[in-house]
Amino acid sequence: MWPAAPLARAAHWHDDALKPVLASLRKLGQRLGAARDWDVFLEETWPPLADHLRDAALRQALQEAAGLLQGTARLQARAALEGRESQRLLLQLCRCLAQPDDAAPVSFKALTARLDQLDHKLRQALPRLAHLSPARLHRLRIVAKKLRYLTEFIGSRHDPQAIEHWLDWLKKAQNIFGGRNDRITAKARIETLCAAIEPRPGKVRSTLQAALREHPLPKLDLPPLPDPYWR
Repeated sequence: MWPAAPLARAAHWHDDALKPVLASLRKLGQRLGAARDWDVFLEETWPPLADHLRDAALRQALQEAAGLLQGTARLQARAALEGRESQRLLLQLCRCLAQPDDAAPVSFKALTARLDQLDHKLRQALPRLAHLSPARLHRLRIVAKKLRYLTEFIGSRHDPQAIEHWLDWLKKAQNIFGGRNDRITAKARIETLCAAIEPRPGKVRSTLQAALREHPLPKLDLPPLPDPYWR
């Protein structure tokens, strides 16, 4: 129960308290996300795609260009983390977490309401998963991630078996939605990579995109959501 108290206090923030940090959070998330996307592309997506390129020199040039782009994204992410704006953001977050403990009982009620909200979004979307756009599936992955984090924090307050069922479901959902989002991200990374080479970017682009399509997407096959453990 006690590890959940700081998160509970954070969840009890009022909108007015959040507004000053939202822009900084989004900017930091974009920098970190870009670095993560290049890591996933080079470690998981690129190796099988590279096998479709018969020209060894071209393959090496693309590998080097991808490594340079990955390195740049990592440097930008590190600079964002170490910058003054992020340091101010961390201080603001710490100030929230340092609120007196007498705010915690009310905050756990706020957490329950938040769990209800996230659960409702998932249950609404599940019957029409196959018809959702990639952008909508990406947002649903974020919903599942938030619900998983909250569940991990307050799990000790509830039945361990129920928590385990929820975490198993949420991890599976994140993997499926994340795999599909990685495909969309990979397409964008191929475009960026091909724009960085000379010559024949069009031919290389079509070869890599065709190779990407050969890899099956994760099936949108999820079991029904468990009953809410917090009720």
